[in-house]
Amino acid sequence: MTALEDEAIDIIQKAYSGAKSDHSLSNVLKSTTSQSLLDSIRSGADRSNEIWSKLHLDRRSLQKIFENPNIPELQLPDFCKQIIFPFGPYTVNGYVFKTGDNDCVLFDAGTRAYDYLTFLNQHNLTPSKLLITHDHSDHIGGTSELRKKFPKMKVLSSSNQSIQTGDILQESNYTLTAISCSGHSIDALAYFIQAKDQNFLISGDTIFARSVGKISRNYLHSLQLIETRLLSLPEDTLILPGHGPVTTIADEKQHNPFFAKSL
Repeated sequence: MTALEDEAIDIIQKAYSGAKSDHSLSNVLKSTTSQSLLDSIRSGADRSNEIWSKLHLDRRSLQKIFENPNIPELQLPDFCKQIIFPFGPYTVNGYVFKTGDNDCVLFDAGTRAYDYLTFLNQHNLTPSKLLITHDHSDHIGGTSELRKKFPKMKVLSSSNQSIQTGDILQESNYTLTAISCSGHSIDALAYFIQAKDQNFLISGDTIFARSVGKISRNYLHSLQLIETRLLSLPEDTLILPGHGPVTTIADEKQHNPFFAKSL
């Protein structure tokens, strides 16, 4: 088992904060607080279904996370490696995808280059590209040093208009499609990777295992984009998030409180 990035209180606070950015939900916030919602989960007391529905949270899924904030650990294939960077008291993820014996592509630059450089040196790999999901500091911190070490490496990001939604990149062992998913960040991209035997979604901070990244604008619309553009992908797709453990499309449709629908 591996710990989730967000516990129940984090999820409630993200929903509450996101709702503040959505004028259509202002009346809901007058009748409750994030702490009162957590207290109802903790005590098992029932709260108005309307409140949970308006916040786009599934109470039953949230209750399960409160009781056990862990999920089974999923293994990645040999050509894919998750790199975990320090981020204050937290961590942030980057990913290495091998494209040949000594070639690879990187996804997000983390907080520093050291962790990538250690792994690349150990495995004699040279990155041809660095693809950025969004330009928050914890995802681009290592970019400058990586560029110095690998001057031929291309850095692709929506912010510098070198890649945009709908773009398709063909590598030796997979096809990549860029998907716009603004919400956590206005310029955010996710990358859908179709390999021979497995699909992957590099989701950045758009969606995590059992949670989402903080949404600061257009809360309900942003959640709808995740549902229509990301959760519509094949259910066996592995989600490789910017924080926390690996998950799948199927698991998030069923268990993520922002998207699950209790029967």
